Amino acid sequence: MLYNLLKIITFYVEQSCYCALEGEKESYVIGYSPRLSMAKEPIEINSYDEFKRKSSGDLITKLTLDGYATKDDCKLLEPFFKLNSFSLYSEAIIIGENKGKAAELICKTMGVDREDSIAIGDSANDLDMLRFAGLGIAMGNASDDVKAAAGAITADCGKGGVAQALRKFVLSC
Repeated sequence: MLYNLLKIITFYVEQSCYCALEGEKESYVIGYSPRLSMAKEPIEINSYDEFKRKSSGDLITKLTLDGYATKDDCKLLEPFFKLNSFSLYSEAIIIGENKGKAAELICKTMGVDREDSIAIGDSANDLDMLRFAGLGIAMGNASDDVKAAAGAITADCGKGGVAQALRKFVLSC
């Protein structure tokens, strides 16, 4: 994967395009996008060598790009990542990894039966998780395909949707 990261980082640095690399420990960013933000301040990088110095071997599991993925983005990323493009951003997740596998691992580790699990999501990267859970709940602002995969729909993210879902499906039990 390091050789691929060399190509990916070099491409986005040379193109002066925003690219966020999300690792298991930290997030790293090339360029700037006023539309995209992260919960934790990312580490800025301007070359592959700088990434190697600052990352300490952090495993990159997801990339986020500004806007729709271009043909060049797809050509570069699709051999290694599954791309989901939306109007404001695109995300790329390592092929073979998904939130459904993570939910399954969490249930197994916690001793929770799948039927007793709940997942809440709003994005295409949540589909596997929503399908895995005993009850998949789509946010009101989710796309039609996410809503179709869910067993219930709650309010939008910014309108207390998660709290409403928890109140209805967890606290009322």
